[in-house]
Amino acid sequence: MYYLGLDVGNSTIKVALTNGHSGEKVNTFQVPINEIKSFQSEGTGSDYESFWLLVCSAIKNLITDSKIDAKKISGIGISYQMQELALINADPQQTKETVTFKNLSVSDLKWLSENDRNKYNQIDKFILLGDFITFKLTHTISTTKDGLSELGLWHCETDALDEDALHRYQIKKSMIPTIVENFRNQGLVTPDASQDTGIPVGTPILFRAAHQASTALATNIFNPGEVAISTQSPTRIYALTNSSNPNQNISIGYNVPIGKSVVFKGGCLQYEWLKKQFKESSYDIMDRKASEIPIGAEGVTVFPFGNGAECMLKNANIGTIIKGVNLKNHSKGHVFRATLEGIAFAMVYAMENLKTNGIEVHTINAVNDMLIQSEVFVNTLTSLVELKIETYNTDLAVNAARACCLHLGDFKQYQDIIYKNDHAQTFELLKNREPYIEAYQHWKNELEIILKNHL
Repeated sequence: MYYLGLDVGNSTIKVALTNGHSGEKVNTFQVPINEIKSFQSEGTGSDYESFWLLVCSAIKNLITDSKIDAKKISGIGISYQMQELALINADPQQTKETVTFKNLSVSDLKWLSENDRNKYNQIDKFILLGDFITFKLTHTISTTKDGLSELGLWHCETDALDEDALHRYQIKKSMIPTIVENFRNQGLVTPDASQDTGIPVGTPILFRAAHQASTALATNIFNPGEVAISTQSPTRIYALTNSSNPNQNISIGYNVPIGKSVVFKGGCLQYEWLKKQFKESSYDIMDRKASEIPIGAEGVTVFPFGNGAECMLKNANIGTIIKGVNLKNHSKGHVFRATLEGIAFAMVYAMENLKTNGIEVHTINAVNDMLIQSEVFVNTLTSLVELKIETYNTDLAVNAARACCLHLGDFKQYQDIIYKNDHAQTFELLKNREPYIEAYQHWKNELEIILKNHL
């Protein structure tokens, strides 16, 4: 028995097969989205149809390359980036007339309501990218709570649609698709979809979630007080809680707890920018140079907020700021260390904000990505949060496949599978935390002065 997972990111479509019993990865295959040139520019209905053809091609290639009997595929899981919004006409057969918007925003619906009433009146439903894939596979139109929540249309406290948001964006309730659970049978593969993909008719879709919830799942967090972090661009902190304070960005998780997320747009992008500007050949070399500099970077501080307004700063746009550089005494190693520390400091600052909103963090699991592999970064982070950090080699396509087993309700078995297959490393607390605390307090004081002057 196998499970098949799909993950749609910013630049690739990846599909994976896992063993339905052990969760072990069998094979993966991916294709670049940039093969659809129009998909990168102004959206049209044909973009989604071309996109669907890429999905079909990836699945067929995976099945062929894996040399398996497709009849043994017992379920499908879908993970997707919040990229596009598709508007479906009243007749679901008219997929070629689907409208898409680049840079997803529900405000596009309000704009249509006010500026193109003709087009607005033709809308039957709006769906997200993962919903579109489900629609093509099953010919059913549905969505999930976590998708609606990331759009700001779901009220977590009442566990219902946010009436105020619907009114604000002039969205009719009739436009909301049927809402299904993340871990339930969400429809069966149709004969047409079977012909397109090679997946047998009647195969169920058993999991669907956007990337935030998928990442939390892939890093093995399930309970209030547990936090998942990913340092890739954009850096994300996703905390599970039973509280629904409206002052935080909120996304419904995949089980009972509510997920509150902080998206940090600067983060990893800041370090990537440094690598390019200093023409360094690898991040390992940068980390080695940073590790040669004392904690606190001898007075150099970096505020890595150079990618637009940040929610943790109450949407202030202060840009990247590098302070304290002495041209006689400081090297690029100081800037590298100050940047790694600055990104870690920003994440601690964001988690402190979560704490003031009622979240007591007791567990941190992280995607084993670029910054987590930096000794300077991870030592700074663990020292300040006073918690060990467990890291996982996550692959959202593989995890989407594994998550299919959760329709049976055995979350403990799933957690064991993730730990056995993906756990990478445990970073323990350092004994001497004082230099990190002192450096963070200096950075935080400087940030508060910057914010005061900015406002």
